[in-house]
Order: sequence, then C-alpha cells, then structure tokens
Amino acid sequence: MTKVKKPQDIMMMAGLRLKAVRLTLGFDRQDTFAAKLGCTPTRYNNWETGERFPAPEVMVRILQLFGIGPDFIYGGSMRGIPNDYSDILEQKCAELGAVIHAPTAEWPMQKRPGPPRLPGAVPKLRAKPHGTLHEPRKT
Repeated sequence: MTKVKKPQDIMMMAGLRLKAVRLTLGFDRQDTFAAKLGCTPTRYNNWETGERFPAPEVMVRILQLFGIGPDFIYGGSMRGIPNDYSDILEQKCAELGAVIHAPTAEWPMQKRPGPPRLPGAVPKLRAKPHGTLHEPRKT
C-alpha cells in the first residue's frame, strides 16, 4: 500500500484522482471537461497537475453532474461512487498511480515551538471568592 507523506503529495493525489474521473467520464481533453465544469482550462490544469487543490464549488458541480463526490477526489474514498463508474474509476486510478481505499496522509501535525511543558509549569488556577460550583454557598 502506498503511503502519502506530505501535503504536496495530497494535492498531487487529488489531481490524479480528478484526472481519473475525467478519463472515466469519457473526456479525453482537459479543456472540454473544464468547459463542462464552468472553469478555465488553465485553472483546471493547475488542479490536475497538483499545483492547487480543486475548488470546492467545482467538486459540488462534479457531484451534481456525475454523482462523484469530493470525498473521492480529496480523500480517495470509493464510498458513494455510482456503480456505473466504480470499476472503470478503480482501473484508471491504478493506471495513473492514484491512491484510493487508503489513508491519504501520514505526516506529523505541527508541534508548538519550544520545549514541552513540565507538569509543574502549568499555572495554578485562582480560587473563586464564592467557592466552586459543587460547594453550597454559605449564607
């Protein structure tokens, strides 16, 4: 199983899956598919080559027109893909090297700069003048 490690790889995988969708739907040329989606060929090419993430409004358009949702293009999930397209789409993804049915990323989340806090370094809470919520108020 291929593991994607960087955010740039995620954009590239989204582009490959978008290309697989285009080819599965029978659009051999990028410009005709871009026109069907209502965007410029240059903008579409940036998505397919992985230079930019595909725009959410275009993902909704693909869902409305063809039934293929953004969860496939962004994340590689085959859940909800129409049966008409699923086998061909899996084949096209395999040909292009696009990751499907797997986690799309495994990179560490950003850590806060500086050394880790020690348990004693946590500031103490100040006592409230009227006690806590669990103590009855003295009258």
